Amino acid sequence: MVKGFETYSQNGWKGLVSSDWHGRPDDLDKWLVENPGERLVNRAGRVVSRVVADGEELYVKVVKSLDDGEGGRCLLCLWKWFKWRFLGGRALKALEGTEAMRESGVFCAEAVLAVRRTHVFKAEEIFISRGVPYPSVMKIMTETTDAERRKEVLRGVAAGLCDFHCHGFLHGDCIPGNLLWDGEHVHFIDNDRTQLANGCLLQRGIRRNLVQFCFRMSWSMKDFSLAELFLEYYAKAMEARGKSFYGAEDVMEKARHRYEKKQKEKKK
Repeated sequence: MVKGFETYSQNGWKGLVSSDWHGRPDDLDKWLVENPGERLVNRAGRVVSRVVADGEELYVKVVKSLDDGEGGRCLLCLWKWFKWRFLGGRALKALEGTEAMRESGVFCAEAVLAVRRTHVFKAEEIFISRGVPYPSVMKIMTETTDAERRKEVLRGVAAGLCDFHCHGFLHGDCIPGNLLWDGEHVHFIDNDRTQLANGCLLQRGIRRNLVQFCFRMSWSMKDFSLAELFLEYYAKAMEARGKSFYGAEDVMEKARHRYEKKQKEKKK
């Protein structure tokens, strides 16, 4: 049992719910129908909605199948289906990961419910988290023209991401839109695949996170200079913690490669 959570079992749904979520529903299926919210993602196997219920902003993610893309070898598809049906539990892992982050002092979206329901050969999961009332790094960068303001934010975010990595965490989708800035701290959202790692896995994951961030920043801004500056600040933040980061050139090379690849795809 995760501290601060209670067992949730209703209509086949099984999992955990926050003890302090006063708006938690007795009938989750009915609650979902009555609170459709604003659809942010609407795919066959995954729906993400922003819901305001009882004056509280919530983000509701419903997953009915692994949304890892189409195609691939039949055996691989069969293995993915098997894992999802019989070895699944992504929502609960996301909740546990979120609580581990909070216990480590990392700011992130607070989970309130993680449940799973199976029926014969099918499975579905729901993960609900509270909204975080701060702008994303991407929003700040696109709306701010003041160069010093941009530097200030990038410096703070680089230090926050460095701290996140030093705690052993890796984000599943480390893009500027998933890192929010309150003026002092970074708040991490969309933590479905955030995980703990160490050793070589941690080092490779750090590079991957930085490539994700730098590519998306560069693509959205049509400028590589902000990503390069971010990596400078990240290296300095590592140095301040008695550690070293020498991978900036490699990160930028991979970010540029992704950028060029996406450009070619758009021209087709």
